[in-house]
Amino acid sequence: IPGGAEESLRLLIVTRDSTDIINTDFTHSGLAGLVTQMAGAVRGLDLRRHKSVANSMGQGLKIAKWPVRKAAYVVPSGALHFVPWGALDVGYPVAVLPAAGWLLRVPVSMGVTKAAVIVDDPDFRGAFKQLEGARKEAIEIGKLYGTEPLLGLAASEETLRGQVGGGVDILHFATHGFFDAANPLASFILLSGREQPQKLTAAKLFENPLPARLVVLSACETGVGKTVAGDDFLGLPRSFYLGGTLAVVSSLWPVDDFNTKLFMETFHRRAKSGDYGGAWLEARDRLRAAGVPPLFYGAFVLGGALKG
Repeated sequence: IPGGAEESLRLLIVTRDSTDIINTDFTHSGLAGLVTQMAGAVRGLDLRRHKSVANSMGQGLKIAKWPVRKAAYVVPSGALHFVPWGALDVGYPVAVLPAAGWLLRVPVSMGVTKAAVIVDDPDFRGAFKQLEGARKEAIEIGKLYGTEPLLGLAASEETLRGQVGGGVDILHFATHGFFDAANPLASFILLSGREQPQKLTAAKLFENPLPARLVVLSACETGVGKTVAGDDFLGLPRSFYLGGTLAVVSSLWPVDDFNTKLFMETFHRRAKSGDYGGAWLEARDRLRAAGVPPLFYGAFVLGGALKG
């Protein structure tokens, strides 16, 4: 429930059977403060502090009291946009919605012609570090869908749009991503260019969409955005939603190659059946069971639909 900075943060919980309000232990500014602390822990690679802040978030939001049976949709306001649900102690899929009315939308019709288009490790012309883990990730995911990934110089916008055509089931990017706080619509993911890396911005995606049912942004900070009037959240995911995408997997902070590869391979093995929520949870649980700290997997957020 939206509120002022020093007002108590309250959650409206709607289930099939009931509607209730949960009073959290936070003010809106208090949760924002924890988000800032988590960002500091990420920058400093402080695994212990990151886990402690995540635990404080889950306890303060009183997640243990949520009457969730199978899955939860979250319509965020303010700092809730930046909560890393995978890092919290949730035992069910969580999907973040761009707006409350999103569940009632009429899906955009698209003529799907391919199962998947995978764009990984573009040629950055020496301007950025090449992503060896991303290339390995692309090859393994490509095998799942029976498709050749677009790698190196082939990972250009021109080739990408030609491959996507009228639409695809899965569009997967593994590249560098950047969030522009001053102008969220200038946030971008990098592709190959003829002379220098090419920026695929949120603004460009809004003007000329890439139709795909599920978009996976396996890159740094692709889920970060900026809230404006009415809690509209500007950034890369929003541009994909407006282009007809049902679900977006994105990241809230920089991610590393090795653990991202494991997360994404696990995710896609299940997501190819259309169970996006189950795939997100299974990938999270696999890394958690392996003892991987939440700093390395909690960044990935599922937005939009739980199923395709």
